Amino acid sequence: MSDRNATRATLAAREVAARTALGRLRDCSRDIERLAAVTRAAERDSLAEHLRLRVRAFSIEAARIRVELRQWNVGSSLWIALLQARLDRLAREVGLIAEVTRSGS
Repeated sequence: MSDRNATRATLAAREVAARTALGRLRDCSRDIERLAAVTRAAERDSLAEHLRLRVRAFSIEAARIRVELRQWNVGSSLWIALLQARLDRLAREVGLIAEVTRSGS
């Protein structure tokens, strides 16, 4: 019986982690949308074009993470750890580009 309770607790903790990741993804997606608006309004030069391509790549990665979250594989601890690492990387990169666009304004 205690193994069953431990399994339930583990699955519940993983579900919480997945829901937290979903919230972080929503925040990141809002930041990506803000960056997209900034890059659309920017002048047409090589830096702006590079930023537009990066923002597009961010949108694609966010969409891929969203698909994985929909699969909701809370039975795997590796799944959520990998997903969180990808989300951390995406958030870091979005933050760096946001800083570049703020300093360039």
